[in-house]
Amino acid sequence: MSALPYQDPALPIDARIADLIARMTLPEKVGQMLQLDARKDVAGLIHNFHVGSILHTSPEDMHVAARCVQATRLRIPLLP
Repeated sequence: MSALPYQDPALPIDARIADLIARMTLPEKVGQMLQLDARKDVAGLIHNFHVGSILHTSPEDMHVAARCVQATRLRIPLLP
């Protein structure tokens, strides 16, 4: 069993989503709706703006982005 309900695949999806949204701050919710150009400072976009999706990034920066997401509070994956 996962430590947090939204990470528990045994729970219904609706329950997981409700738990995750309840944990998110307003800046995190707004950031998840952003899709930004990541040609520069991909780490800053993730840490400072909580972006949900990035555009125009290199394969190398996608690896950086994946590591940055794992260092965030909720570890919400990016949409490519």
